[in-house]
Amino acid sequence: INFNFRFLHATGFHGVIGCIDCTHIAISRPVVNEAVYFYHNQFHSINVKIVCSYNLQILHIDPTMPGAVHDQFIFRYGSLRQALRLWVCAGTLPDDADMQRSA
Repeated sequence: INFNFRFLHATGFHGVIGCIDCTHIAISRPVVNEAVYFYHNQFHSINVKIVCSYNLQILHIDPTMPGAVHDQFIFRYGSLRQALRLWVCAGTLPDDADMQRSA
């Protein structure tokens, strides 16, 4: 799937293959490692990374990080960054079948 071309056609942005952001999902107070789930002294959460296409189709989601983890850390050390190094040269992202083959 050539997301680079589709994103350019839909938005006018060159060289973009998707949008990434993180959001906090509130959780109950954990019994173990409470501090790493506490987000800015407000509430306990997980920090969920989501990548979407030009038409808001979710391409990747990672709900594995605790709330105290910064967004930059998630991108820097998460599995998506390594995969992007392989895919970005072609301007493509994998479909579901590609993801299953690489697992």
